[in-house]
Amino acid sequence: MEYLVGKGVFNVPDMALRNELLVTFVRNVHPYMPLLDISPFVEAIESNGKRGKVSLLLFHAVMFSSSAFIEPGNRDSDWLVSRKQSRQGFYEKAKILYNFDIETDRIVLIQAALLLTYWHEAPDDPKDARYWLEIGLSCAVSIGLNHEPDPTLPLAMQRLRRRLWWCLYTRDQLVAFTLRQAPMIRGDIQNLSLLTLNDFEFLDPIRSGIDVTNHLGFKVARSIHYQKQWSQIFIEKTKFCTIVSQVLAVDGSNMMAGCDPLKICDTRLDRWNAALPTGVQYQPPTYLEISDAERSLLAYQAWLRILFLAAKSLLCRLQRPQRGAIISKRALLPDFPDVKTQDTIQGITNITESLDSTDSIQYLPTTAVALLLPVITVHILNIRSGNMDLWTAGFRSFHCCLKVLKRMGKIYMIAETVAHFLEFAICGDTLGHKVVEIWPRAPWLFEKVLTNNELRCLHRTLGYE
Repeated sequence: MEYLVGKGVFNVPDMALRNELLVTFVRNVHPYMPLLDISPFVEAIESNGKRGKVSLLLFHAVMFSSSAFIEPGNRDSDWLVSRKQSRQGFYEKAKILYNFDIETDRIVLIQAALLLTYWHEAPDDPKDARYWLEIGLSCAVSIGLNHEPDPTLPLAMQRLRRRLWWCLYTRDQLVAFTLRQAPMIRGDIQNLSLLTLNDFEFLDPIRSGIDVTNHLGFKVARSIHYQKQWSQIFIEKTKFCTIVSQVLAVDGSNMMAGCDPLKICDTRLDRWNAALPTGVQYQPPTYLEISDAERSLLAYQAWLRILFLAAKSLLCRLQRPQRGAIISKRALLPDFPDVKTQDTIQGITNITESLDSTDSIQYLPTTAVALLLPVITVHILNIRSGNMDLWTAGFRSFHCCLKVLKRMGKIYMIAETVAHFLEFAICGDTLGHKVVEIWPRAPWLFEKVLTNNELRCLHRTLGYE
């Protein structure tokens, strides 16, 4: 107990900061992973435990996940020296509580583990996103979360169990997709239908007579319209992930005569995109002054569009031979990047530029950092291609993506590292050093995200080979 006290795990933020973090969680985290029933969670905290209890592990995990979106400003608080320090502090408290087996409720363990997957700042940290996903998956399978819930359970619990499994599934697929790893969850271990709006909790103070978010001053959570749009986007994301799982499963051994799995996946992606409901589709804003609620929704719609474009780009990249020697970057450039890749890459760049213009970049999740690397790699190749038209467009787009990474670097250490590397690689320093003299190798995330050909071409372009 003395150890836990010394580590500050029983210290919680003051009420004002706590409430702001709860507001931020509802607006910026919960839409991406609707793993809580918000009403009882907030009521328990508001009443100081008189109307329900909240796990301390889950509390710190929630605070950790939402602290990425809080601007420190001029607060009179030791909790928010910086976003990165704040995130690390809450993360360490949650990790310590998990290591001490403080929590035995497996639903809570899954919820906390999912939130802690947002921490992955060092390549040698064994407790990365995959580590927490393994914990969540083990607990989920042990209580049958991968099957339809028992119909005798309370309706709220049935809904929560279904959402929780699909949160786990989508998080696993997207981490695997962005880092080009094999997902842990296979399709044959789940027997669960896709989510519908009936699986979601909607806060309706007018109908219930209770507004648990009123004291937080957060009116958006009381808008059924916004809540349903967020939920619909999550539903479409689950459908997207079922297609991505097939993309990740494709390899040379399962190519059959007359059947091209990559083309099948490409067709499924196009059909999914064409069938998106209007409220889910991303549309660039026609004006820059928008509310926080609109920014949050816009970023979520944009994120879904970015995922689609990234998947299309990956399919194009997977269809190129990945083995064999690369003679030079000039020999590779006529084929990479090709027209389709250029279009999808520019589409992602345009979206991030639009989000930056509306001050919405901070609402993107951590996986956006990894998805930007193939985009930036193409822009670097364009800059070094020797083609003036490609150079002009590439440099402008590179600068846009670099600015976005710097913005995200205020929250995530890996984004800051990648931004510093890229800026030095292209712009150099005042002393004329080459990038290889300062950076013996590119940041580890490049090796995780890029294909072998892309990585070798980037290395040659930057002088590593």
